[in-house]
Amino acid sequence: MKVGSLVSLSSYGLKRNFNQMITKANENNVGVVVNINEWGTYPYEVMWTCYLGSNYMPQRDRHSRRELKVARVK
Repeated sequence: MKVGSLVSLSSYGLKRNFNQMITKANENNVGVVVNINEWGTYPYEVMWTCYLGSNYMPQRDRHSRRELKVARVK
């Protein structure tokens, strides 16, 4: 996974209450990795397309690698 990758929440990420603002808006929500920090517990910064916390506007959020998976385009 690198900057520019299209991602969605993994099954682990969907189960975490921390990600409710993303899953309530749309469980199949996708985002783009906009930054990766080499340090910290949550190095992946993702710009989500639909985020319930701010009137369904795109918003950035930080995640661990375990919470994310590469999104498949159908």
